[in-house]
Amino acid sequence: MDDVFDVFTGTGNLLRSPSFANSLLALVFAFPLVDWLLRDVVPRYVHFLSFLGPLWINAVFAFLALVYLTRYIDGNESVPIPFARMMGLFMALVAAGIFVNMGDIFVGLQGWRGTCEYMLAVFLVANAVPSRRVFLALLWEAVAVAVLVAVYGLYQYKAGIPVPYQWVGVGSSLPTRAFSIVQSPNVLGDYMALMIPVTIGLFFQERLLWTRVILLVGILILAGALLVTFSRGAWLSLALAALFTTYFLDRRLFGALLVLGAAALFMPPVLHRLENLVSWRYLQESELNGRIYRWNLAFYHMAVAPLTGAGTGHFGGAVAANYLHGVYADNYYAKTLGEEGIPGLIGFAGLMFLAVRSAFLAWRRLRERSDYWLGAGLFAGILVVALHNGVENIFATPFLNTYFWSLVALAVIWPRLAGEGR
Repeated sequence: MDDVFDVFTGTGNLLRSPSFANSLLALVFAFPLVDWLLRDVVPRYVHFLSFLGPLWINAVFAFLALVYLTRYIDGNESVPIPFARMMGLFMALVAAGIFVNMGDIFVGLQGWRGTCEYMLAVFLVANAVPSRRVFLALLWEAVAVAVLVAVYGLYQYKAGIPVPYQWVGVGSSLPTRAFSIVQSPNVLGDYMALMIPVTIGLFFQERLLWTRVILLVGILILAGALLVTFSRGAWLSLALAALFTTYFLDRRLFGALLVLGAAALFMPPVLHRLENLVSWRYLQESELNGRIYRWNLAFYHMAVAPLTGAGTGHFGGAVAANYLHGVYADNYYAKTLGEEGIPGLIGFAGLMFLAVRSAFLAWRRLRERSDYWLGAGLFAGILVVALHNGVENIFATPFLNTYFWSLVALAVIWPRLAGEGR
């Protein structure tokens, strides 16, 4: 069987190479930086390489799938993913939604890919990470990339670079907001909110003073960038995730966070943004052409076809916006409701619950204090994205979608790897 596989792939030895698999994982965890380079930078100077931008992550996933298949053929056991059946069911529901609009089957196929492809990262990453050393190296890489992105965002804010017009919020009077290389302040906000607890967990994992100092500086940079995104959804998602996590982690820390959160409400930038959120003008404009309008639109599509919605790729996401001149739903749960109907929403919400629950249970199985803190950081970051999806299309951003499922994979395998190499 091995010989047959090697003949057909011609890359048997390469696919069995730990260095090759680790290099693929490194590309996944450098997603925002690599994607920016291949989409925005390289085409400016080498035009014929512009095709790499949309295709590179698909190639990485394909090679990771071949690595997984090779190891399976070699007799290695697959890492069990607790919610694999639920994910399969949801993917089947989204696939069925393609046939709701047979006249636009290309849009449906693109919609399935945009919704489901990045979920595969949970299987690919979980089965590709071989050891504790590689696990921690990937997290260090992810933190380093996030800090670089954050530094550029802070520079943008300091320099007063205007936000692209399509990302100026309803009723917004802010002269500038950080968006860095990810183009949207809300996406940058979610990215920072995701990485802050992960970096804090890594801080407690490390034992050397100088590495802790580096991570502490990184945490401050990430927090500063989060602040100047002025993303209310990211702020609130991080606050809720932090409170929920610290309630189980340390009740004293939970009380301290409550006090700090109350104090933060009186910071002028935070207070101004939250006051705007509950202002009559914001609510009126949001109902006319903002989040409330888009959420009502999702409900309308569901009301017209409760069991199918508008069909896969036909509402609320990047595919509908790019191919059908549609609008973003600004809520991934609402997007799923409008696109896949009530069954789709139940399937997606159930999948998210089980993914978050799996990370929580994996964290609670850890015993070593430093490992326990890192598990808490992974869980909190995962919870941030699950919550923020309720007010933003976070999963419509490929790198955040991939990061979410990759971190879920790391959270699930951490109890198995934590005791290695002590």
